[in-house]
Amino acid sequence: MKFKKYLLLVVFFSICISSIAQYEYPDETEDSKDKKEKKKGWYRESKFFFGGNLGLSFGTYTYIELAPVVGYKITPRLWAGLGPKYMYVKESSYYETSVYGIKTFALFSIFKNINETINIGIGDIFIYGENETVNFEPISKIYYYISPNPYPYVRYQKDARKWVNVTLIGGGLRFPLGQRSGFSIMVLWDVTQNPEYRYANPEVRISVDI
Repeated sequence: MKFKKYLLLVVFFSICISSIAQYEYPDETEDSKDKKEKKKGWYRESKFFFGGNLGLSFGTYTYIELAPVVGYKITPRLWAGLGPKYMYVKESSYYETSVYGIKTFALFSIFKNINETINIGIGDIFIYGENETVNFEPISKIYYYISPNPYPYVRYQKDARKWVNVTLIGGGLRFPLGQRSGFSIMVLWDVTQNPEYRYANPEVRISVDI
């Protein structure tokens, strides 16, 4: 019964939002409409874009990642940008920390607008490179024994925070969602492999750009 109530509420709000979106205000003049169209046109022609990725995982292992980006289309094939990065990690009651920093990236489309030639829904195939500079707390394992148990117990200890650089390279597919926006699926490899801070290879990532 609760599911039916929620479903009815969703349908009701969807109808209301649709009605509001379709309503034309009587005092809206042609000039205001022209201004809105010009703003939309400017954004469509702008070389700047916004996007990023979001990571969420809850349970025994909690993981939250926020990584918005702003970029610039240097050429139709070459895009670059940067953005802040924040991660919150908690593993049961053993470990809890935050990671923050900044990342820069660049991508180059090897094949552009494939969907115009072959209608398979893919926009671009690209190669991608990223460098992250992050501040984190390294983890140390301390082994100790409690007599008469011969097996060691493990205690985690956070050391002093430090800055590291991580470099990822790879490629992906971009799927268009309109004139400007789209989403990308990437497969990346951590080529730095810092023993204290590293990604599991490969790193699969989904990002959105508008």
